[in-house]
Amino acid sequence: LARAASETRSPNGGEPQEFPGASPAQQKSIKVPSLDVEPEGDARMTSGWVLRKVKQNDKWVRRWLEVNRHVLYSYQACPAESPQARVINMLDLRKTREIKLVDGGVAGLFCIVPVSADGQHPGYLMRADTAANAQEWVTGLNKVRAVELEKSPVESEGRQPEETVCCCIRRRRPAEATRLVN
Repeated sequence: LARAASETRSPNGGEPQEFPGASPAQQKSIKVPSLDVEPEGDARMTSGWVLRKVKQNDKWVRRWLEVNRHVLYSYQACPAESPQARVINMLDLRKTREIKLVDGGVAGLFCIVPVSADGQHPGYLMRADTAANAQEWVTGLNKVRAVELEKSPVESEGRQPEETVCCCIRRRRPAEATRLVN
């Protein structure tokens, strides 16, 4: 990802990050996992500022994004600069349908579309400071996604293998039971 809009760093020497003021239960849910070693052999985390489009209106909010392993973390503040920064959203990149540039008349737009049950999720619209930085975000996120899918495949179309489907589906009328796996 672009150095102008993002940076590569190894926080806390690769140790999980603690968030002051959070209960032990919250600590478990908001720790940023320790770093993986990338195929090139160096431990890295990619992070940087972007703008994210708010669903309900035309506002854009500034978000700090960090990619660690297969997860994209979103913060309101940079955790390195603000120890009280908390994770406000997480997205498993293995469960994304596509990560792409968007031609919306404004330079730097890109979209992260997660897998959804109905396939209709519009995605998260982001804006980098330049078109080149947006391209680097898209390329970098897609690379992480591909590498992580090779390590531990996840059904990218939102379907689960038949043996892991919730048993409540099978309890409906047998004539209505539909097979979720082709």
